[in-house]
Amino acid sequence: MSIHQIRLYDIFRRDLNLPDEKAAALIIALEESERSQCEKMNQSKVAKIETIEAIILNLDTGLSDLRRDISDQRKGMEDIRKSMYTVGIVQIITILGGLVTIMKFMK
Repeated sequence: MSIHQIRLYDIFRRDLNLPDEKAAALIIALEESERSQCEKMNQSKVAKIETIEAIILNLDTGLSDLRRDISDQRKGMEDIRKSMYTVGIVQIITILGGLVTIMKFMK
């Protein structure tokens, strides 16, 4: 028994003139009542924690999807960049070929 329970027991036994058994039973009943009230308060907190955990899991999933999308976009940008360089080189070759052809016809 804790010091608080002993004090309550003494108060019930001496001041209220309760027999030892009834004072002890009253202490046990008060303790059980307190425990059940704490459990009720904790249940709502546990539900909130579970909700927060679910939100965090959803955020983690969303972040991993976002990272995957960003890496896909980077790969796409690299492909576009390579295509732009290739098209530019082909255009330069075409222009030079056209100029060479024009020069041959002019002679």
